[in-house]
Formats: sequence, structure tokens, C-alpha cells
Amino acid sequence: NEIVRNITFMDLTETAANIIWTQSFMLAFTTKMLHSESEWLGYQTSFYFIGSIVGGSAVLLLLRTFSQNAGKVIIVSSLTVAIASLIYTFNTSPILALLINFVIGFPYQIRDVMQQSLIQEKADNKTIGRVLAIRDISISLIYIISLIIGGIIGELFGIRLVYFMASLIYIIVSFIIANNDNVRNYSM
Repeated sequence: NEIVRNITFMDLTETAANIIWTQSFMLAFTTKMLHSESEWLGYQTSFYFIGSIVGGSAVLLLLRTFSQNAGKVIIVSSLTVAIASLIYTFNTSPILALLINFVIGFPYQIRDVMQQSLIQEKADNKTIGRVLAIRDISISLIYIISLIIGGIIGELFGIRLVYFMASLIYIIVSFIIANNDNVRNYSM
């Protein structure tokens, strides 16, 4: 199914960028770029999850609207994460970092719910188990390789470059998906 393939491509590509939200990368960013103590990492994580809860609640409250515009919701959510990640990359304020983490959690949760629903709806009942298993294995493999590469880049060139590269990945994927008619025009 082409739309499942496009969404899977999006997830697999963004998996390489998602390493910046692991605790080790965020701790390095918090201490080196935000010049803050390690407890600010916990605050940022809390704000991300608060944003995720609000995003999940928004899906429940606005399910009909989101479902009718699922493709556009995925695109806008992805672009919001991309822009917020880029702002985070150049941020030096721990207070602004809290707000950015909330902003990232909100659309990421909305997009994730829409994508999972889309995959479950579009994948054939006979193959959905295999589709999800292969997808999860691929995501794990890409994530592990990306962690190693990101760690090396961060060590050699600094943590900010890792965040900048991840932001570029988010931006590029957002534009590729936005230009995909199957995703853009998708409604449930």
C-alpha cells in the first residue's frame, strides 16, 4: 500500500533524527548549550509529556475534524516538530527549552495517533502483523545506528551539530510528505 509505505518512510527517516530526544543527547545539550544543571533535563522531559497528553486529548476531542483532514494534520504536525526542533537547536534559554518541549510533544502525539490509525486502516488484515513487526524492527535498527553515528558526530563536532542535522532531517521529511498527494489528501 503506497500510503503505508510513505508513512513508514517518514517514520524510518525521522527515526534518525529522533535520537536528539534521548536522555543522553538532551543531557549533553542541557549542560553544554543551555548551561543548566541536569535537573533541567527532567523539567524538559516533563513538559514534553505534558504536551503529549494535551495532544492526545486534542485528538480525542477533535477526532472527527482530525480524521477528515488526517493527511494535512500529519503534515502540519511534522512541520511544527521540525520548526520547533530547529528553534531548540539554537536556543540558550532553559525556560524557552521547556516551552519548546511542550510544543514538540503536542503535535508529535497528534501525528503519531494519526499515523498509527492510518497504518491500521490501510494495511491488509492478513499482513498488518508483519507490516508492524518489520516496521518496528527497522525503526530499532535505524535508531541504534543513528545513536552511534550521532554520538560520534557529537563527540567530534559538538552536540549542536547533531541537533541541527536532526532538524534538517525533520524539515526535509516534512516537505517530502507535504508534496506527496497520497498523504496530503488522506482522510479517514
